[in-house]
Amino acid sequence: MKKSNLILVAALLLPAAAFGHARFLPTGTLYPRNTFANKTGPCGQARGTTVTYLIAGAPLTVQWEEFIEHPGHYRIAFSPTGDTGFDTNVIMDNIADRPGATGTNPNEYTQTITVPNTPCTTCALQVIQVMTENPAMPSYYYSCADIVILPAGSTLPAQNPGPYPPGSGGGSTGSSSSTGGSNCK
Repeated sequence: MKKSNLILVAALLLPAAAFGHARFLPTGTLYPRNTFANKTGPCGQARGTTVTYLIAGAPLTVQWEEFIEHPGHYRIAFSPTGDTGFDTNVIMDNIADRPGATGTNPNEYTQTITVPNTPCTTCALQVIQVMTENPAMPSYYYSCADIVILPAGSTLPAQNPGPYPPGSGGGSTGSSSSTGGSNCK
């Protein structure tokens, strides 16, 4: 009986663990690198083949969600190449956390940023959840989205079928596309 209780407890905890603490919204304007947040920075896993195309200097609404409540704040940063340079390319920092997030009732966040003016083909956006229960040693969760930034005035490629429900992905500043096969999951 004790073994079955342990299995039940583990099964109940697994969905929350799979989501991490905060992550890019899977149905948002950016196609996330993975569907969970990572304690290992800068992104928790290597760049994939599915990217979101953006136009340099255009506005972009970044969307993420928090599943496990922690006091703290969020940071959005940019890597111009190879998951490097996030700390020197911070787009927005100290985005306030809202209390009350749960696995069944997550907090959803949106923040409009300006896409960096740096055209690039292997760049990424990163959202970090900075948890401050212990201010002397804050801990972090990382979530990344692989992007390609096209020069200002470029035309975005047509949106491939992908993770977005109709009308929610892309728009005038972003488009999900795959550089290697279908991005349907």
